[in-house]
Amino acid sequence: MIGCLDASKGLSLMLWRSICGLVFAMTLLVACQSAPSPSSTADPLTPLIVQSGDFPSIYHLRNDLMPWRLYPGIPQTERVYYYEIIEGTDERNEVGHITVVRYQNAATADVAYQAVRTEAETGKSVQSLELGDRGSQSGPSADWNASDILFQRCTTIVHASLSGNNLDSLQQYSAKLYDRIAPIVCP
Repeated sequence: MIGCLDASKGLSLMLWRSICGLVFAMTLLVACQSAPSPSSTADPLTPLIVQSGDFPSIYHLRNDLMPWRLYPGIPQTERVYYYEIIEGTDERNEVGHITVVRYQNAATADVAYQAVRTEAETGKSVQSLELGDRGSQSGPSADWNASDILFQRCTTIVHASLSGNNLDSLQQYSAKLYDRIAPIVCP
């Protein structure tokens, strides 16, 4: 850069500054082009969890980053996807949720599965579900008016809950979600 400030070649200082600025801008442009773009480093699961047509139009989703309050004892991880299902336009009208949690190893995922299972199945009639490596489904009971689907694929835990007798809707959604995420979470 010192050479750029040398105006002894007969060019004005202003012209040298313009040339130096242009060289700097081109260097910066080349450096930025070689850096990874945000889209290439983004987590591939985000666009797969909920897609258009997964739920009736009366529902919309609100993203919430911390499902820890729902599952006491669940190991924390940075790879958490949690969406509250809202019915209608009143944001306070939460009628369910979708939780997807990914772990680095199977032992931690097993602890998480048991913690989520304890919360999802308490006070309900539970049936085995052939989805993922292990799964269960439960419908509304006298104590709890919600339907739940829980499954695990490799080190990823998925729990979807919706108020009322909505097992059919949750089964359809969970099967679609499983097909979308299985190649990514357990290649």
